[in-house]
Amino acid sequence: MPFCLAFYFYRMGDHIVNQDLIEKLVREGVDTGTKTRVRKLYGRVCRSKCDRPVVLAEERDRRVTMVMGPSGVEKLFGRSGFEMLVELGHTAEYIEREVAAGTRFSLVLFHRQKGMATATWDNVLKAVAQYYPEVADIVAPHAGALRRTAFADWQEQAGFSLAEIHARGAGDPRFMTVARLQHSKRDALAVRRFLYHVIRLTELFSGDGYTRRQDGTRGVREYVVENKVIACLGEQVTIDLDVQTKN
Repeated sequence: MPFCLAFYFYRMGDHIVNQDLIEKLVREGVDTGTKTRVRKLYGRVCRSKCDRPVVLAEERDRRVTMVMGPSGVEKLFGRSGFEMLVELGHTAEYIEREVAAGTRFSLVLFHRQKGMATATWDNVLKAVAQYYPEVADIVAPHAGALRRTAFADWQEQAGFSLAEIHARGAGDPRFMTVARLQHSKRDALAVRRFLYHVIRLTELFSGDGYTRRQDGTRGVREYVVENKVIACLGEQVTIDLDVQTKN
């Protein structure tokens, strides 16, 4: 990567360079011979059935979502689309299923948004309380159990695969939507299922502010933020990704 481009990110930072230069950086990666780093750029790999994503996260009932910080954006430069998704905490099975279903992926880069907070358990639950006020009193009593219980234990309590139910979608009555949570037993398991299906706190969510790869190693710094229409993010760049699975 030309030094002038890295220097632009480091010194200027208030504007996003043009689409062509950003795409070059994403495709070719960062020149490891320089000591400059990306600053003030946040991002999310968005999925959509359309040509381009319209909102950061298109799932039904999704009012908050996760994005990566500048260090995470830099880690993605030069990686394949598949490698990006793995780095961001998606399982190979999930990626393969989405690609087979015709899902398209795009990397959206933008500046820091108001209300953005590190994706710890505390901050995620605060965001849920703020943006899902109708279930805030159901979620709050179980905060301690959510923090300390391993996902495998929730999975065992459920007696079925949450990943498989999520793949089936809300048509399956075990898919815990906002409305179903309100009419559920309101226990900790119901809340964890809601967080899995609606907020997308998957089996790889750690709650320490970082993504986790499928092998358990730590990925990139992540933040929780209000789910927004991409056009409302301010200056931003969207880059289509070619995600090729291993199969």
